[in-house]
Amino acid sequence: MKQRREKTRNFSAELDREKFEKLEKKLSEKGITKKEWLDNKVDEEISN
Repeated sequence: MKQRREKTRNFSAELDREKFEKLEKKLSEKGITKKEWLDNKVDEEISN
């Protein structure tokens, strides 16, 4: 557990319930997790 904490950080944000439910539905249809989606978005952002 200690090694995991040294390599990762927690990210949390509150979203409008309706918006979040739409996101969950879309991700479910694509077959990807929220973590995978966020990792991809962060990679896009930091590569610019």
